[in-house]
Amino acid sequence: MTEQDAPADVDGVFNRFGVRVTVVEALDRLPLREEPEAGALLQEVFEAEGLEVRVGARATEVRQDGNEIVVSLDNGADVRGERLLVATGRQTSVDGLGLDTVGVAVSSPFIEVDDHLHAYPTFHRGVEDALGQL
Repeated sequence: MTEQDAPADVDGVFNRFGVRVTVVEALDRLPLREEPEAGALLQEVFEAEGLEVRVGARATEVRQDGNEIVVSLDNGADVRGERLLVATGRQTSVDGLGLDTVGVAVSSPFIEVDDHLHAYPTFHRGVEDALGQL
């Protein structure tokens, strides 16, 4: 069970290992950062691969019921499982990592990189969310 911004590949990996996965998204589509058509296609692919997708549903309560975890949704439904993965989004911050001590330029909250994603000195490479660009 996940919420928006959990990497879609994590859901798929668990599913491919035989774990029954339910994706719970409070917003009306997946993924938020893409065009609506891309979100609809992702949901279609997830469902074709056996994942259950519930968009427009917000978790209101999490409780233990014997060996199960129960997530109650605002539409009155419950999602039950053995494990719970929660992703509530992320906020990039490289502040306090000491990057300046190895010569990496920082434009808070991101690492400054060139067109080849090199931070300086050039043997450092910026990755993912720390760049402020994808």
